[in-house]
Amino acid sequence: MRHLTNLALILLALTLLLPQVALASTDELAEPIVNLMPHVQKLRSELGLNAEQNATLDAWIA
Repeated sequence: MRHLTNLALILLALTLLLPQVALASTDELAEPIVNLMPHVQKLRSELGLNAEQNATLDAWIA
């Protein structure tokens, strides 16, 4: 019976948490990614990106 109660509490917590996670802002880049952007820009020529990849990267940086 104790395991069933624990399982019910875990499910309740997930039910309450998942909508908050879904509503979290995804339009801002995480700090580690932002810190990598200058390095990616410096290495762009060495990465051998095609035009589509460069355009995607430009849009992502902007």
